[in-house]
Amino acid sequence: NAVVKVLGVPVFYAPVFWHPDPQAVRSSGLLPPKIQNSQRRGFSYEQPYLLVLSPSQDLTISPQINTKVNPFVNLEWRKRFYSGQVEARLGYTHDQDIQTINGDLKRTGDDTSRSYILAKGKVNLNKNWDWGFGLERASDPLIFDKYNIGRVYQDNRGLYNTDSRRLLSQIFATEQSDRSFVSMSLLSFQGLRSSDNNHAFPIAAPVIEARYEPTDPILGGRLRLRGSGVALFRDQSPLSANQPGIDSRRVTGEGDWRKILTYANGLRLEPFVTAQIGRAHV
Repeated sequence: NAVVKVLGVPVFYAPVFWHPDPQAVRSSGLLPPKIQNSQRRGFSYEQPYLLVLSPSQDLTISPQINTKVNPFVNLEWRKRFYSGQVEARLGYTHDQDIQTINGDLKRTGDDTSRSYILAKGKVNLNKNWDWGFGLERASDPLIFDKYNIGRVYQDNRGLYNTDSRRLLSQIFATEQSDRSFVSMSLLSFQGLRSSDNNHAFPIAAPVIEARYEPTDPILGGRLRLRGSGVALFRDQSPLSANQPGIDSRRVTGEGDWRKILTYANGLRLEPFVTAQIGRAHV
C-alpha cells in the first residue's frame, strides 16, 4: 500500500513498491534483460549479470541467445584506481557470416571466430600530466549491426573522435597548467564501410599540439605561442591499390602578441603582431 504524494496530493499508488537504498553496498545480481526480434537474428534474449568484484571493480556478463544465429557473449569490465580508471567491452561468437542473397538473409561460409573490443583508460600521473588510451577494433565491419551492439560511436575513448562507421585506436599523453597545454597522440583507424580500404588509412605517429603563454608581460603585452606537428604513414595509396602509400610530415608554429593602451580621453588602441611559420614534407 505504498502511496507517493506531491505537495500532499497522492499521485501514485502501488500494492508493492521497492527501490535501492542509496547507502546499501553494491551487490551482484541480474540486470533487466534485453528481448528483441529481428529478421537477421530471429528472437533474441540477452540477460546481463552484474558481478561485483570489489568496491572499485565490476564485470557485466551478457550472453545473447538467438534463434537464427549462434549465441553471442558480451563482457564489460570496469576498474577504478586511485589515480584513474579503465573500462573494456568485449564480444565474441563462433559463427558463419550473415549476408543478403537474392533479398534473403542467409548464413554463408565456415564457422569462424568473430569479436570486437572497445576499451578506454586514463591515469593521472601528477598534477599536470595525464596519459590514456582508447582501443577500438572489430573482426567484421558489420558485427555491431548484426548483433545490435550499442554505444559504439557515442562514447568518447580518447582525445579524438571519428564519425560513425569508423573505429579509432589511440594512445595519448597531455600536460595542462594555468599557462600551458601539450598533447601527444598516436592514432590508428579502422573503417567499417564497404568502400573503406584500411590499408589506405593513415597511421598518425605522432600528433602533437602545444600552447604556451608566459606569465610575465612581454614588452608590456600578452604573448601566446602555439605549435602543432603530425606525421602520417600509409601502406597503400587511397587512389589505387597498386600504388604504395605516401608518407607526409607537417610542422606549424604561431606567435601572437597583443597590447591594450587606454588613454585619458577614452581612446583605446590594441596593437598586435601575429606571425606564422610552417613546413611540410611529402
